[in-house]
Amino acid sequence: MLLSTTHLGTYLLSNMMILLLNLIKIPRLQLFYNKFFITIVVNIPTTSVFTDGSKADEHVGFGVIMDDASYSHILSVFCSVYTAEAMAISYALKLISSSQYRKFCIYSDSMSVLQQLEHIENATHPILLNIADTVYYLKNKGCDIVFCWTPSHVGIVGNEKADYVSRTASIPIEHTIPLADIRKSVQHYILNKWQETWDRQVNNKLHRIKPSIVLWPIFPIRGFDVKLTRLRIGHTWYTHIYLLSGDSVPLCTSCNEVQTVDHILTKCPDFNSSRLNFFKTTILDLNDLVGETPHPNLFSFLRDIGFLFGI
Repeated sequence: MLLSTTHLGTYLLSNMMILLLNLIKIPRLQLFYNKFFITIVVNIPTTSVFTDGSKADEHVGFGVIMDDASYSHILSVFCSVYTAEAMAISYALKLISSSQYRKFCIYSDSMSVLQQLEHIENATHPILLNIADTVYYLKNKGCDIVFCWTPSHVGIVGNEKADYVSRTASIPIEHTIPLADIRKSVQHYILNKWQETWDRQVNNKLHRIKPSIVLWPIFPIRGFDVKLTRLRIGHTWYTHIYLLSGDSVPLCTSCNEVQTVDHILTKCPDFNSSRLNFFKTTILDLNDLVGETPHPNLFSFLRDIGFLFGI
């Protein structure tokens, strides 16, 4: 455990702040929390170092505030905000290594990074492993380093400054990009390209129901899930068997309209009484019935109109 010798900073301070996490969302209590935090900082004889990382559309950066001086750098757009937060801590340790002081408290609003540092034996992120090595080296040189979590955007001056410089950073820094960040960026790029291609399929029956490529939940009963999928893509045995048999396109005997899934489920007046019975309305859209969350009475309706086994 990287922080095993700094339980006061990691557990006492952080846990008190965690208990207040829900309270500080209430505006009138933010001033109280700010004063509470300042009291802790003032009464702990350490040099305070505030770190923060940020990621926007085309900007990734980190910032460090130490001795009223600010340091900030931009990172590759492939880097995650987690990497930016870790880079801020790593850079802070670099500053500490050349400082004349010996006791430091590094404040970060990234709970996930600090928790991983607490269990560094399970870490795989290269920057976190580098942080662990640096902390070990600095402790052997006589430095006492404490990590402390602090919430963001509650008026804590050091944290606000670190947040600002991380968002406005403009100076690049040489660094490696973790493989996990590259993989995530590639996946994001592929999904965006896939979505762009799908957006052009305006005449596709499924596109009308599912304009986004995000995953939808699977129906727990496979037989019903298969039928639901066929309804969504608009291809069923009843509406498309003519393609195999060589017959003409089937027409509705009441409306003389082409028999499509949309016509059968939402338009044909022959089934209005069943729609009222199961859906409480006759004005329906296909999305209402077979969208991401299918209507709970869908299959009962299909059984009632005799279409369930024609899918």
